[in-house]
Amino acid sequence: MPKFSKTEKENIRNRLHKEGESLFVRHGIKKVTIEELAKSAGIASGSFYSFYDSKESLYLALNINAQNRIFDQLKKDLLPPGQSSSKENSKKALKKMIIHFMNTPILSMLDSDTWEQITRKVSPELLQEHLDQDTAIVDFFSQSGIKFRYPQKTTAKVFQAISMFVQDTVKISLEQEVFDIMLTGILNQILSD
Repeated sequence: MPKFSKTEKENIRNRLHKEGESLFVRHGIKKVTIEELAKSAGIASGSFYSFYDSKESLYLALNINAQNRIFDQLKKDLLPPGQSSSKENSKKALKKMIIHFMNTPILSMLDSDTWEQITRKVSPELLQEHLDQDTAIVDFFSQSGIKFRYPQKTTAKVFQAISMFVQDTVKISLEQEVFDIMLTGILNQILSD
């Protein structure tokens, strides 16, 4: 396997991210191969493993990056830490986050089947990093005045479930009104007064 300089590694990782996201969005995680990912980044198939353990690890890294971009935007949009927020404002902020997720192609693909594939193939450490990131988002919401009834990790897992629920409902063409009722019910349950 060739040795890459620090700059080459960064460039290759950027190409893997850009081309990988494009391939995953166009074809889905099941149909994309390591060979296609490597070729799109201009490296040999074996060199792919210098960057990621599996295509699922790359997919999850892309997912985490997309979530970070949304999180950064939400930080700008939400109340500064320490200011109080009403339950209705909290619902609006959380719905906004979910809509961002739905409108981000790499995130909108993450349904329960894809998540099951990812959990079978990626390391427990990477899965924990994903949960830690979601927990950090819940922590930020808490610092911004949004009050939750449940511990951060539980709330983070609820958001993960909502994300998959959203994608699975898209598959069955759930009416917007029904989706809004269900989402409002979940938010009413997890938000504190």
